[in-house]
Amino acid sequence: MVIFYDGPDHSLATRAIRAGRHRGEYWNAITPYSLVVGALCQIITAALFLSRPAFRLTVIVSLVALFVPLYPMIPPGLLFTVMYRRLAWRSRILRSYRDLARLPLRYSSGLLPDGERYGFTTCAELPPQVQEGKIPLLLPELTKSKRGIPAESDVWYVFGALHPGEELPVQPQDSFATFGVLPGKPETIAKRCGITAYTLEVIAWLILFAGIGLNIFFLSMILVLL
Repeated sequence: MVIFYDGPDHSLATRAIRAGRHRGEYWNAITPYSLVVGALCQIITAALFLSRPAFRLTVIVSLVALFVPLYPMIPPGLLFTVMYRRLAWRSRILRSYRDLARLPLRYSSGLLPDGERYGFTTCAELPPQVQEGKIPLLLPELTKSKRGIPAESDVWYVFGALHPGEELPVQPQDSFATFGVLPGKPETIAKRCGITAYTLEVIAWLILFAGIGLNIFFLSMILVLL
């Protein structure tokens, strides 16, 4: 695998994890084109067999299949689809947080591939080096309030290379080794984010199916009235 990346080497791993999460399975970059091509194919199929009574069932199936993919985008189910996309995207963001929190746990032996010592120190307060920009926040979205001020945490975990004489870990020479601050124990953060992500994803799919079911109900009522 080859990654084309323009940025600092030490941020490649974290940015790759963040960029690896897509917005959703149903709607993506090729969804509009696939819907148009599929609709044209169904229309052509129905038009070819429309004049042949023996293939009446084929025409009906083609017309039904034409509208089935559009159910999530027809009001009133469209509102449920919007809610699904927001919840699904939020769950994927939380999954990336979970993966980022687990990154420092890769080196349980305490040694990096180049032999450098790796570990963490705990602080009761946010280190001033973070405010100065010398140590990055690994999950700034979870550790900053709306005003951009770091939120409070019981224990701050600072990960990096352990050098003699240094009070806090420093930037490792290995570009893929995690360097930064987490607002708590990484295992706890990863577990909390993972549970919340799965919960939101289940709720998102239930909402999507509810919107589809609502549209099917209204369409069936219209067909009965007709």
